[in-house]
Parts: sequence; structure tokens; C-alpha cells
Amino acid sequence: MDPPSDSPAPTPDGGASGYSSPSTVSISDYLKEKYGDQSKAEYNPDLEKICGHTHQPDVCLATISPLIKNKKKFDVVRILEASIKVSKENIKDIVEKIEKQAKESGENDESLNECKENYSKALDNLHKALEAIRAKNYGKVTILLSGALADVSTAESKIVDMQLSNFKVEPFSFASVTASNCLSIASLVPN
Repeated sequence: MDPPSDSPAPTPDGGASGYSSPSTVSISDYLKEKYGDQSKAEYNPDLEKICGHTHQPDVCLATISPLIKNKKKFDVVRILEASIKVSKENIKDIVEKIEKQAKESGENDESLNECKENYSKALDNLHKALEAIRAKNYGKVTILLSGALADVSTAESKIVDMQLSNFKVEPFSFASVTASNCLSIASLVPN
């Protein structure tokens, strides 16, 4: 269950895209804001081991643990499914924010719609990845998760480039992190 030796090094609080700016809150701070302080939380050792292979283990643990809390034994496929569900929920929240922004302001409508399209493609890929898991087609799962991460990263870059004053970057970066965690966990599933 070791990650591939050529896997990229984690980026400190910069999300999957590596974007970080002094004016933004770190992913760790955003995680605390969204899920509370998890520093003293005790997690299932199997979950800790699997999340330890992701680029953001703290995000993996805090987001997945509530979904599979009552399980005594965790397997990587169950954790992957939970990770995908977390990623889908984060992306759905972002789509809602984009829709709200588009209604409130006429500016950047075209760019916001492009972002929404990318996030919608990511949601579609995540949904198809869950179907591929049920079919035990793990090679396809990895391809679909790679596509979802690319779509999320593209949308996140557009959001950052727009520099909208009433959009915090952290939720968008958090979506990249959760999508990246899905891909890391998928790499642990034996084919």
C-alpha cells in the first residue's frame, strides 16, 4: 500500500494546484473553520494509514471519518467511496456559490459559467467513478478521478484569475484537495 515513488510532494496549504497567497487562509485554517479543531481527535488506525498516503492527511481524516465512523474495519475501497462523496459535496457547494454570484452580479458571467461547466464535468466524472467502483473497474476509476481533478483545477485557476472580491479562494482550493485525496486513495486500490 505504499504510494508510487514518483508521486509529487505535498504542497503546504496550497491545495492540489499549489496556489497559495499571503492574503488567503491556509487549508488547515479553513479545515478548522469548516470541521472544527481536529488536533485531538482519535481516528481508526486503518483510516489513518490510508489517509497517510494522501497529500493532505488532515483533510482526509476530518472529512471522511464522519461518513464511516461506526465501522470497526476500514478497507481502501470503502474509504475511496467516502472520499469521492466528500469531494462531490464540496463541488456542489461551490456550484451553488457560483450560481449565487452569477445572479447577484452581471460581471464575469461568462467566466463564472465556464467555471460552473468545469465543476459540472468534475461532478459527472466523480459520479461515474462511483459507478466504476461498484463494477470493480478500478483502472477506469483512476482515469475518471484524474479527469475530475483536472476539471476542478481548471475551474479553480479561473476563479483565482478573476480575483472576485466576494469569493474566498479557500473553498475552491479545498475542492482541489479533496479531489486530489480521491486520486491518492485510488492509487492504493489493488487492480
